[in-house]
Amino acid sequence: MNIIDCINRGIEIEKKGFNFYYNASKKVKSRKAKETLEFLAKEELRHRKFLEDIKEELIKKGSIDVKSKAKILEERVFPEKFEEKINATDDDKIILKEAELLEENSIAFYIKCREKIKDAEEVFDLLIKFEREHLEWIKFIKESMETHGYWFGLDDYFSFDGV
Repeated sequence: MNIIDCINRGIEIEKKGFNFYYNASKKVKSRKAKETLEFLAKEELRHRKFLEDIKEELIKKGSIDVKSKAKILEERVFPEKFEEKINATDDDKIILKEAELLEENSIAFYIKCREKIKDAEEVFDLLIKFEREHLEWIKFIKESMETHGYWFGLDDYFSFDGV
């Protein structure tokens, strides 16, 4: 496995992540759930763009300037804060369980790539960092849903986190 193989596989993972979150956003009733899942879909698009830019740079130049590409991953527009409490359904809980597994698998894949490709550790460290962040968000939403019975969104996460 070389860096291009890892990047190509990463692009496929991010495409699947986008499709999962986009399709899940169409299934939920809560506006908060919909906006949170749409936000996560956009995150997957940004990760894919990051990987595609890295791949293009590698092909053209044979090296990577990760810092110049990293700003793609840093620029975010978080969902607005709003109040809405719609009871979570069993389907919503399944979506979050699947989302958690999706992020865990992405992290495991990028860790494997980082270990195998020593000259691109910085690329995979960034992706691992952001996938772990997504996993943390999903776990918060899932735990809140299990405790309270309705959707919490990322706006709630950031209000509790002091952001």
